[in-house]
Amino acid sequence: MGLSLGEDKFVGTFAAVYPEVSDDPLPDDFTLDSPLEQLSIDSLGRIELIGLLEDRLGTRISDDSLRNAKSLRDIYLAAVTGVDSA
Repeated sequence: MGLSLGEDKFVGTFAAVYPEVSDDPLPDDFTLDSPLEQLSIDSLGRIELIGLLEDRLGTRISDDSLRNAKSLRDIYLAAVTGVDSA
């Protein structure tokens, strides 16, 4: 069972790493339900994003979760279930 990972912490961490995975500015109106395409994150950017989030949040996100993610919330939910409880 994973540890608690609040949405605010996830969103803040995402906003901090976003410039490393996209050349576009982060939209002011982004939410957890924003489609990844709207956030200008391509397939390589997704891989980089996951690695950065895993490192900063102490979590593991499965390859299946990454492949199936349509929105930022999908990645958040995968991170919540993968947070290392050790």
